[in-house]
Amino acid sequence: MDMPQERVPETVAAAFEDLDAAAFAPLDPAEALDLHRAINERRAQVENGEALKHLRSL
Repeated sequence: MDMPQERVPETVAAAFEDLDAAAFAPLDPAEALDLHRAINERRAQVENGEALKHLRSL
């Protein structure tokens, strides 16, 4: 199946030229810890604990 040409960027760089280099800067340890906590809290809200226990027991 052919991709429509109007949806494919001419170069890879063209697709990423709007990104700021600061977006890829490493987080400081406090920010990283807060981010990990937020991710874990979200997982606890979304995931089904009983289903996870069952999957881990397999």
